[in-house]
Amino acid sequence: HHHSRHSFPTRRSSDLNPQAVQYLPQALGILLARLIGLGFYPMLLMGRLFSVAAYTALAALAVSAAPRGSKEIFSAAALLPMGLSLAGSFSADTMVLGMAFLFTALCFAGMTEDKPVSFVRQAVLLVLAALLAPAKAIYLGMVALVFPMKAENLGGRLRSRIFKAFVCAAALIGWLAANGTTMAYMLRSVDTERIQLAILPALLLAAVCVAAWYKLH
Repeated sequence: HHHSRHSFPTRRSSDLNPQAVQYLPQALGILLARLIGLGFYPMLLMGRLFSVAAYTALAALAVSAAPRGSKEIFSAAALLPMGLSLAGSFSADTMVLGMAFLFTALCFAGMTEDKPVSFVRQAVLLVLAALLAPAKAIYLGMVALVFPMKAENLGGRLRSRIFKAFVCAAALIGWLAANGTTMAYMLRSVDTERIQLAILPALLLAAVCVAAWYKLH
């Protein structure tokens, strides 16, 4: 069986991951431009306009969800030159920044307000955690913002713990869906026997840390 020297690998549907969402606004703009028969440069402009619209919508939702006293901070952060520059481009950071604003605002509201976090907001937090984590590894740490959320706002201590565990799981699943294959390739030549020996102590340490955190809260 011979392969052409000019052949390129194709992406299968099973290879798709959550990172594709980061380019959704620009892709929709290009699709609309092609459907109405616009040329190349108008197509690029349409993609950028859709990017700005998505960033503006997410930032507006973040400001709306933010608790009193912090709305101005979120507004100012969303209007920083770097964010606006990225919003008008084809950068994946457009969606990442917008989702990060909204996730942070929802968490802050759950920390400071004295009212229940609605089912819709909880669902949005779960989805955002799953979509933000694959963007960059550093965004995995953002899920820690759910921990200071008041337990009474999430239906009591037990429901609060379950919800926060689901948010962490959603972030981890999203990150593995995007990077699992790469990590497996990187670890192909690693001494797995020593890693396996370290798994149990690491799990025990993690369990102790989680138990201590819940005991203090």
